[in-house]
Amino acid sequence: MKSNIDVSIVIVSMNNYTQLKDCLDSIYSYTQIKYEVIVVAYLFSNENLKKLKNSYKWITIVESNEIRGFSANNNLGLKEASGRYCFVLNDDTYFKTNVVDRLFETIQNLTDAVIVSPKIILPNGLTQYSGIPPIGWIDWIMILFKLKKERKERVPKYIKEVGIFQTYNILGAAFLIETEIFKNVGFFDEAYFFGPEDKALSTLLNRKGYKCYVDANIEITHIGGATGGATSKTVEATRPAERIGSILFYSDGSKFKKFILSLFVFFNSILLSIYWRIKRMKGEQSARYSMKANLNTCISIFSTSSTTEIFKKYYQNL
Repeated sequence: MKSNIDVSIVIVSMNNYTQLKDCLDSIYSYTQIKYEVIVVAYLFSNENLKKLKNSYKWITIVESNEIRGFSANNNLGLKEASGRYCFVLNDDTYFKTNVVDRLFETIQNLTDAVIVSPKIILPNGLTQYSGIPPIGWIDWIMILFKLKKERKERVPKYIKEVGIFQTYNILGAAFLIETEIFKNVGFFDEAYFFGPEDKALSTLLNRKGYKCYVDANIEITHIGGATGGATSKTVEATRPAERIGSILFYSDGSKFKKFILSLFVFFNSILLSIYWRIKRMKGEQSARYSMKANLNTCISIFSTSSTTEIFKKYYQNL
């Protein structure tokens, strides 16, 4: 590992040059420490790849031209990282202050921290995430049926709007982690295609006795939904992969929990497909993507296929 690099910034982008450009520009404008940027160009068109290479000669580009999930694509970039710390960053994020420098300073001052995340805000300035508490399988069922909110302050010590505090889960959109420890735990678990690999990582680190922190004084804007959002056709493939991945995570090896979770997800997906069907009948054109996504989930929920295989099945028909 090169000792002269403080932070390796790893970004996965699925042929999303426009938002990636804004993200890279903010890094270049506001980062002073010794850093490198590794962009995993996932399924990039020749045109966008050419623009990326010509406009950003200071970054390292790792081409990913096969179907891979968020975990596997990030791991391609992470294996090239040479910094003492890795900053995993979504391509649909940007910032207007020296975020990377400040996170690096924060983690240096916290002797027991292996991860530090900034406060994640939305483009309208509202907080999206500022710490995430532990979420069990029953919690997740209630979240699916809108009986609980993932971001609600059920455990106030894990969620705060200001200051530096210990949390339990981090959001995969932006977090700084000690590279050696990340490497020792195998980076991201590639069993998860499109979530919840960030919660799986957080849980693994907590179980090993490591601590995750948030510095809520540092803010980063997350646009969100660029690839797998409800208005994107790709959701027809990402939603079933995400739901199967979540069942895998929350069942935690228990066949009983897996069966119960599968039943709840099946019925939840039926209800959602009916809901989006009604929305489509009322003229909301993008509703057809969410309707199909939930129907695909119903079909796949009891499948023994991997999350990657499930994604490929529906993605190839988009």
